[in-house]
This record gives sequence, C-alpha cells and structure tokens, in this order.
Amino acid sequence: MSLDTLIILVGVLVAVMPFLGFTVAMQMWIIFILGLIVIGLGIALRRRSGVTPKPRRRRGEYVESMPVQPLDASPEASTHQIVDDTTNG
Repeated sequence: MSLDTLIILVGVLVAVMPFLGFTVAMQMWIIFILGLIVIGLGIALRRRSGVTPKPRRRRGEYVESMPVQPLDASPEASTHQIVDDTTNG
C-alpha cells in the first residue's frame, strides 16, 4: 500500500469517526493518534519525493525605498531638466 493510499484511509477514518460510536474521550485520543500518523506519513512522503523547500529570495530594491531628495537642493544637482517651449514661436 502506498503512502498516498494510507493518507486517504486515515482521512476517511477521521471523517467517519463521529459515526463509529466511540465515547468523546476515545474519539479525541483516536483523532490525536491519526493526526500523528498523518504528520509522519507527510514527512515520509516529502523525504521520498526529494522535494526541498525553495530558498527565500532577498527582496529587491524599489524606487519607493530610495532616499528622498531634500526640497532645498540646487537645480544643478537635479537629474531632470526643465524645457522652456515658450521661446519657440
């Protein structure tokens, strides 16, 4: 039986647990144990498939993170040019 099938069967057991006639205390213990089984099967599946978590990428630099140019900066220091179109014409 594959690990996938075991996880499905444990899920079915959890789904039908309220209808099996166990006491509430017994149901709590059985669901707890089934949960541990699901965790173990999940870990086993991850190890078997060889999937490793992707490394987190560093966040890039955005325009919003750049320092703001002070208001009293001289026009020569500005990188933008002002074009005067009123003299042509």
